[in-house]
Amino acid sequence: MKPRLESQIDDLYKLPLDEFTKARNALAKSLSGKEREEVGSLVKPALPMWVVNQLFWRDAPTYKALIDASDKLRTAHRSALTGRHVDTRKADELHKATVEKAFARAVAGAQQKGIRLPDTVRDAIRRTLTALPTDEPAGRMTREPPPAGFSLLTGIKPHPTHPPDDQAAGLKTRPTSRAVEKQAERARQEAERKTRQAEERARKEREKREREIAKVEQALRKAERRLAELKR
Repeated sequence: MKPRLESQIDDLYKLPLDEFTKARNALAKSLSGKEREEVGSLVKPALPMWVVNQLFWRDAPTYKALIDASDKLRTAHRSALTGRHVDTRKADELHKATVEKAFARAVAGAQQKGIRLPDTVRDAIRRTLTALPTDEPAGRMTREPPPAGFSLLTGIKPHPTHPPDDQAAGLKTRPTSRAVEKQAERARQEAERKTRQAEERARKEREKREREIAKVEQALRKAERRLAELKR
């Protein structure tokens, strides 16, 4: 695809969500052949994905910091899964803090544009940020990615349970393969468990912050009423 067309497609994903379809169709009509077909098939993002896309386009430093933290997290866990002694706690803590910052920036950006984000949308945004990066191009995401735990296993070279000399001596390798599969399955389940726990903690923290904000707003309204009474 030509660089100019790539830039035009990027511009589509920068638009307000309700303008995407009309602009996509107009761009497709201006093209021909394969390019027209490719542009015409571009998928309109769901609201949570649109919010994450805008973070990429409008706040590149925050988005980059999140990707860097995710890379460090995955590197640490992959090293641990291949038998190395790695303390993953620091990488976990860095990633969680970076996700929270990205979530706050993404939500604030949407709210500044007057967009209401229900709890279900906020949860999807948080899950997506936690799972980044994905197989979709940054800034053009259209679907929610699978939980972050699955991606930790991508590209892992399992730690061998038998030395190469044993294999060269003619020992069967099938039991080793089963052991590796079990190890990978346990690692996947553990990663999923940690993801669920992190999401639950984040939900409770969000609810706590919302209660605190409600109390502050209530106190502010009470103070404003009292001040108005005193001015009479």
